[in-house]
Amino acid sequence: MDAFWMALPVLLVAFYYIYRYWLAFRYVARRWRAIPFYEQQARRRKGLCATCGYDLRATPGRCPECGTVPQPPSAEKNSSDPSVNSDQDLPMC
Repeated sequence: MDAFWMALPVLLVAFYYIYRYWLAFRYVARRWRAIPFYEQQARRRKGLCATCGYDLRATPGRCPECGTVPQPPSAEKNSSDPSVNSDQDLPMC
């Protein structure tokens, strides 16, 4: 019984550090997986192919390097459009 109580603090410290390193690994792994997503977004904003990085300004329909069809840009809401700004349609009291 005494051997268990003597080893308990050592085991608790070991599990504490293992748990900390495990949490750090999970954090880094999640960030590492997100990097390709952010790189693809940056490439699309610059007019490059999201897959290979080829400049698509001359051939916007399909990438001549890898054959990927680029996604059309998302329709962003224009703030000057009166249908978007519903505050302009409210009657003045």
